[in-house]
Amino acid sequence: VPDTTTGCSVQDTVQLVVTPVQVNAGNDATFCVSGTTVNIGGLAPLSGYSYQWTAIPSAGVSFGNATAAQTTATLPATSAGGTITLILTATNGQTSANCTLSDTVVFRAVATPTVTIPPAFSLCSGGQVIIGPVSPSDLTYAWSGPGIIGSTTGSAVTVNAAGTYTVTVSQGSCSTSRDVTISEAIAPTVTPNPAAPCSEPVTIGVNNFPETDWSYSWDKLDGLKGYSAGFATISVEPAITTTYTLTATHI
Repeated sequence: VPDTTTGCSVQDTVQLVVTPVQVNAGNDATFCVSGTTVNIGGLAPLSGYSYQWTAIPSAGVSFGNATAAQTTATLPATSAGGTITLILTATNGQTSANCTLSDTVVFRAVATPTVTIPPAFSLCSGGQVIIGPVSPSDLTYAWSGPGIIGSTTGSAVTVNAAGTYTVTVSQGSCSTSRDVTISEAIAPTVTPNPAAPCSEPVTIGVNNFPETDWSYSWDKLDGLKGYSAGFATISVEPAITTTYTLTATHI
């Protein structure tokens, strides 16, 4: 500062110390519309710091410890698409400035997934069957069961054993589970070389009651007089001794 009388001047300095504040409320996420409890806070507590959690909207929200850097928050039932913002304010008390800084984490409510699994099939011994795909097809999946081949995280799985399979479908932190049971297929049986009457047709083919998931094919239909639905059995009256071959395919 110059003196206008003498022309002398003097100079002084002042040092401004910036006190940093570290705060992390956590990562944005989803929660089920029915409400849930979530973990919040992205940093462990720092020495000399104080913390305060608040919520917008605050109705129905409670904190495990509202003055902890990391804690839990209980979120109330919220309409799908609605959001709850949690605010963490940190104060660095290591200096007289007591600097503060806030960070937010936003939770968005999502509906519980509605899971649809296509009808289950039965399984032939030594065979494989695909379960799925599950609808909707753009979420996260986890399958469990006795005979899964390959990936357990797709919307469909391939299995080689009868039993109950469970799929858990998740959308963010919201999930639901469904079971599907694969049964052992009942194979059709036939009576070999049945006695043929002299002057009337004879019925040949399947002699038990397998499920409907079979298709039937005969190598010939010589002397055909009648047949059952799907050709599981046929009535024939051939003119000469004839061998008929039936092929059953599980579909």
